[in-house]
Amino acid sequence: MRSILFVFFLSLLPLLAGNPNAAARHVRSFDQSMKEWVAQVQAAKNGDAQARIWTQRPKPEVAGRRIWAEIRNNLSEGWTIEYAAWLLENSPEVLAPKQNARQVPGAIRIRKAIEKFHVKSARVAPYCIAVTHFPDPGVLKVLESIEQENPDKRVQGAAALGQAILLRKLDQGGEGGIVPKRQAKMRKAIIDGHDLIVGKRKLSDIAQAEIDQFRLSIGAEAPDLRGIDIATKPFALQDYRGKVVVLFFWHTWMKEAGRTLEIMRKLHQNLQGKNAVIIGVSADHAKTLRKMTADGDAPWRNFFDNDRKLASQYHIDRWPRIYVLDHNGKIRHK
Repeated sequence: MRSILFVFFLSLLPLLAGNPNAAARHVRSFDQSMKEWVAQVQAAKNGDAQARIWTQRPKPEVAGRRIWAEIRNNLSEGWTIEYAAWLLENSPEVLAPKQNARQVPGAIRIRKAIEKFHVKSARVAPYCIAVTHFPDPGVLKVLESIEQENPDKRVQGAAALGQAILLRKLDQGGEGGIVPKRQAKMRKAIIDGHDLIVGKRKLSDIAQAEIDQFRLSIGAEAPDLRGIDIATKPFALQDYRGKVVVLFFWHTWMKEAGRTLEIMRKLHQNLQGKNAVIIGVSADHAKTLRKMTADGDAPWRNFFDNDRKLASQYHIDRWPRIYVLDHNGKIRHK
């Protein structure tokens, strides 16, 4: 009986083993789907056609589940690091804790595998940056180990930059208290990792974007935004100096969009008659945004930011995001 079970177990091993070629194929397929989707949006003949195509945007979690199936039983192998990084950056929902689930979340499994098997790996740099999209206090220790133990100075720089980004996102010790440490980590990243390519970006460019985040610290003056609303009327954030501004970056396909928009509608009602206002920055298609405004689903004034140029000024990489500005345009909450 034992021998039969052993043979049965051996027969399952090929099914459990992941395939780097299959993982690469899933990434290529998603990238190709995105290129085709963008081309369809750009080629749409009118607003109705573009709005219809907009709803067909490829979902990264579909590719993410397939990639996770390939790597989850092979996290001790170096080839999985690249795809773990892709998941953390593009489809973190796949790795998040599941409601009423007993399994260890995928992000934690990846973190433990990195800590156990890959701290000294030359391949670990993409993980050091991608993991900042999934803030987890336990990752800081892993990144510190990579910075101290990895033999490649460029990888050390990536680990230092990952720490700088996470310290900001996790607000460890209060924003004021972490500034010197973040500055030191970014300095190391720029010196040691300036020519390292992580994904499709230079580490120095990622570090520069993080330096720009200092402009968005509590107490700093918020960068001005200039654009158009759904009526194509130009306006600027500075037009609202003298008022408290709730600056709301959003779109309709963000996680829990319905619940978030309901909260913001209630806030909009509560602010009526007060010296405060919500200003939205929406990445939605113009027709979608106009309909939502007309239906009362988004009654506040919105910048139309379909190309996300305004969101990029605030380095928005996850939606929703809110900044509260005082009457002098200084950031007080975020």
